[in-house]
Amino acid sequence: MFSPTSCRISLAQPEEDLPTLLQTLNDFKKQSRQPTETAYHAILRCACDYTIRRGKGVGRAGIHDAESDGLGWHLAVAALRDAEKGGVDIGEEGLAQLLRLSTVYPHILPSILVELSAKSLPPTANMYNFIAREAIASENLEQVILVVHEMFEREMTPNPALVKHVVRMLCEWGYPRLALQIAEKVESGSRDGQRVDTAVWVQILITSADNQFLSGVVTAWDRAVQSKIYTPDEGLLFSVLNVAARWGRPDLATKALDVLPDLLIRPQETHLVPLLEAYVTAGQVPEAVKVISSIRAAGMIPTALAAEPIVFALSSADLIDQAFYALQDMRESGQSIDVVALNAVIEASVRLGDLQRVRATQGAAVELGVTPNIDTFNIVLSGCVKAEHRALGDTVFAEMNEHSISPDMTTYRRMIMLCLTQSTYEDAFYYLEKMKADDIKPPHTVYQALLRKCITAEDKRWMAVREEMESLGYKMQQDISRRIAYPETSGDSLARNDSWAERAERSLREI
Repeated sequence: MFSPTSCRISLAQPEEDLPTLLQTLNDFKKQSRQPTETAYHAILRCACDYTIRRGKGVGRAGIHDAESDGLGWHLAVAALRDAEKGGVDIGEEGLAQLLRLSTVYPHILPSILVELSAKSLPPTANMYNFIAREAIASENLEQVILVVHEMFEREMTPNPALVKHVVRMLCEWGYPRLALQIAEKVESGSRDGQRVDTAVWVQILITSADNQFLSGVVTAWDRAVQSKIYTPDEGLLFSVLNVAARWGRPDLATKALDVLPDLLIRPQETHLVPLLEAYVTAGQVPEAVKVISSIRAAGMIPTALAAEPIVFALSSADLIDQAFYALQDMRESGQSIDVVALNAVIEASVRLGDLQRVRATQGAAVELGVTPNIDTFNIVLSGCVKAEHRALGDTVFAEMNEHSISPDMTTYRRMIMLCLTQSTYEDAFYYLEKMKADDIKPPHTVYQALLRKCITAEDKRWMAVREEMESLGYKMQQDISRRIAYPETSGDSLARNDSWAERAERSLREI
């Protein structure tokens, strides 16, 4: 420590370097002269400047290279202790200089805070804000989080500008949950009723929607959008709708849809399907069924793809009954029922393997005021294929003619598959020829199924099927090619043939 003889010194200007400062201090010590508060400020500033200059290449792991000995840090701590021994209060400016070190070496901030607490020199809110700004400038996320946490621990509220930058940084790094916690903590802990800026909530909303973070979306939506301060664009609305669909929040989806008129956008199926999915996820399947009809009521044509969530949700007979009762309630209340909604209930019954329920639901179309379309009959045919019920399939095909509905590629494909489930499958070739006569190109799956069946039954027509198949540019699957190239010659050929046949039949049902 220097002797009591003090002297004001003017040193450590920005352009001076550390060696010059150390030499000056050594000269003062020989003269028994003690640095004043201003001198300590200069010492700390010079030490920090030296550290910052020499620490440009410092990574987050810690000190290395030119500053590996931590000279700037040791000098700053020595100055702090010397000032304390001499009874010199370095004040807020001195503390600010000391804390600048943590912007280069984040891992020493806890040590600095402990050191200051031990000296009864707690950092002020301004100092914390300064450290945080420096950390943000260097994109040091860990440092930012630590500083904000320390401020909350000391019941300090970060200033609005700092909150805005911290949230922006967290959102850019994909941490919407932490950004939300900080924003809520600022508002709940503010003694003067400080409110987080709308731009902050918008950032939280966007990042939360991108990361499917429900709490962030709900809270930020209420703060930014529901208050009519901010109007999201269509892209953000789609993100919010996807969140609502995933987490089963039809109320959130409805709020998002309510914004479309403000954007002069007419609702499309892509907007309404997430609402349907939200109802399904929430277990409100009857409401989801009603959404299908509302899509057509809005002037759009719903697709079977839009109804897929309903089909997969109706996984039991009870749920299918609930959906059907919802259709009946709609009919009784005077609401129109879309055929896509009816088809969804029929397809769910097919998936359940309940062919009787399939036919009963199809037969209720007239009662519900619904006109079956080509998809209705094709779905019922898929149930016939699954149940291998050839007679019913023929009846359904005949009903299509009665309703003046022309078969399409799916119809013929399923009729061919249905025929191939029987031991007598001559009609499969009949429907193949009829399909071609209607200028419908048979798909690859039809030829594969015919080829498998013929080879399994040792039907020589497989050669004609293969020839026609190849003329259309289709290739055989590898197992069929191997079967043709290497026919069985051993005594266990029958067992292998049966195994292959079973596999072929399973393949038919999957098509």
